[in-house]
Amino acid sequence: VKTCDLDPKEKYVFCYHPHGIISVGAFGNFGTDGTGFSKKFPGIDLRLLTLNLNFYTPWLREILIHMGICSASKRSCNQILKKGPGSAIMLVVGGAAESLDAAPGTYRLTLNRQGFVRVAIDNDAHLIPVLGFGETDIFDVYTSPPGSRLRRIQDYFKRKMGFAVPIFTGRGMFNYSFGWLPHRKPIYAVVGKPVKVRGPPHLKGSKLYTTDEGRALVNKYHKEYIQALTSLYDQFKNKWAQNRTESLMVNGTHFSQIEFDRLQAKSQKIPPTAKLPDPTKLPTSAKIVEEEKEDDISNGTEDSSKTDSEILAKKSSTEPSSLDSATKKPIENAIEKNLAEEDFGDAVSE
Repeated sequence: VKTCDLDPKEKYVFCYHPHGIISVGAFGNFGTDGTGFSKKFPGIDLRLLTLNLNFYTPWLREILIHMGICSASKRSCNQILKKGPGSAIMLVVGGAAESLDAAPGTYRLTLNRQGFVRVAIDNDAHLIPVLGFGETDIFDVYTSPPGSRLRRIQDYFKRKMGFAVPIFTGRGMFNYSFGWLPHRKPIYAVVGKPVKVRGPPHLKGSKLYTTDEGRALVNKYHKEYIQALTSLYDQFKNKWAQNRTESLMVNGTHFSQIEFDRLQAKSQKIPPTAKLPDPTKLPTSAKIVEEEKEDDISNGTEDSSKTDSEILAKKSSTEPSSLDSATKKPIENAIEKNLAEEDFGDAVSE
């Protein structure tokens, strides 16, 4: 999905989010011309990048080279962008860390690394956020919370091998319940507006992370990129992320806590509306007074000086209300349910 035109005289660093399991949206939309990238962005020579480890795998290496996919190493990025105007690369920035959090209905992004920003500054290339709505919905993923035993094992393999081992399932070739193929669900890849990057000539290479001025420049463009990415999510979330179960999460922090709370309330099962008690069956004040007087007579504690108000006051002190807790609770639940539905209705309209 195109949101603006791109000047073929500039250079670009496309950043795809989220990673998902195998970044199907990135391969389908930008690793091939199946969705018409060359027609939508004429003059842009885009190269999708992947782990260097993939080029050591037999047969897979030949397929990647045939598709024009290159290594995601720093040397490869700089060599492609030095070709001149119109050159562009695409990085799946979240990498292996995001694949462990790729639960359906969620958009949990890992953006604590800044290498892609330094590459853009070194080559005077603009940063372009790309969001793949539906990328996390095509596989059923078992996500383990950070700190759990399974997550520690997955993190260990990620550190030692360079890639993550998520637990997931999809569909088979002749069934829809189990297999390793992705489910037949759409992925809408939205290409946002570029974040224009221009670095001074004296701040290149190692100076971007060894000097205070260089680190400040990298942090500046990194923050601008995250703002552009969150704005892109806000613009299209109600159109192509209607099944989301939580708000956008960046580096472990929810972008909108209000939206997160409302979506969590929607996902919970709300009990049916409680049946309110029949008011005609509730005891009246006159009936309460009459019953109290009869009890006093039978107990031999009758006091003719007591007024009806005093009898009712005594009754209320021993029994706070003619409605017991079993009757109050469903009424309170019904009121809370109606309020929750009104709040969530406002959130959807926004």
